[in-house]
This record gives sequence, structure tokens and C-alpha cells, in this order.
Amino acid sequence: MWEGVLKAIGKFQPNKRAFGEANTGSGMRIHPARSLKMHRRIAFVLLWLTLTPLGRAQVPWSTLPLPPRRADAPTGTQIRDITSSMSREVREAYIFDQIVSGNVPNFLRGFATITVTATLGGQPHTIQYGVTPDYLAVGSDTDFFRMPMTPHLAQWLCDRLGCSLPTRKMVNDIWAQS
Repeated sequence: MWEGVLKAIGKFQPNKRAFGEANTGSGMRIHPARSLKMHRRIAFVLLWLTLTPLGRAQVPWSTLPLPPRRADAPTGTQIRDITSSMSREVREAYIFDQIVSGNVPNFLRGFATITVTATLGGQPHTIQYGVTPDYLAVGSDTDFFRMPMTPHLAQWLCDRLGCSLPTRKMVNDIWAQS
């Protein structure tokens, strides 16, 4: 069953027998450098699967776990202007602080549900995961800025917010259902 789920999200490579692989205990073999990263990426999918009795959809996510946006928080235009002369390290620390303090438009706080079904071994497997409706932005609903960031900052934010960066397969599924 787990092979089907992992194939559906594009991270499982069956019968891979490369030197140095780790056995996960379920019969799957995963390269140690990818093991922790992959488990982190699929943790929320596995959480959903364990919370779903008899195939009924019970979505464990609804919104990003952020505090409300303060009225005096800078707008997207102000953040763009403030960060334009900062070094990358300082800019990314500033953006991290803005996002975790809640300076994110309200329309980006909710999740849309993506449903993916794959038939493997003649048996259908369905997973669901939540995605934000657009790229992450900072600012208000009327004045926001889609802030470019390094993969390192994106992973910091995912770790802090209990989210995951999507795989290539997930991005294709999101695009197909947008």
C-alpha cells in the first residue's frame, strides 16, 4: 500500500539497490541522504491517511498557523522597498520574521485540497494534501509582494509552519488541478 502512496507523490523508486541504502523497515530501500528529507515531505500525507476512517475525507489542515496580521505591519510595496538594498542574509531573516509574525495576505492563509489517485497493481490509491492558493507573499490583501526567496528560506518556513515543499510530481498535480 505505501509503495502506491509514495509512487503517487513521485518519490518512490522500486527495486533500487544502490550501495549505502537504508531499509525503512517496510521493505522499501531509500538512500540515507534522501531518507530524512523524504520522510519529512510525506509526513503530512501519512498523517492524513491515518486520520481518514473508511476513506472519508477528513482534512487535517485548514489554514497556515500564523498570528493575525497587525494593522501597522508593512505592506508589500513597503517590504519590497525596504528589502531592495539588503544583503541576501539580512533580507531573508527579515522576510522570515515578517511571515512568521503574520504579515501574509488573508487570501493566502487557507489551503486548497489536491486529490491524486493512481492505480497500482490493479488497486486504486488516493491521497490528498493541502496547498496554498498561490505563491507565498508578504503584505496585505490589497498590497502584497510575492517575495523571491532561496530554497533554504523556503525550507525554514516550511519547518516552522509544519508544511512541506512540493515534489515535481506534486507541482504537476497542483498545476493540473488549478
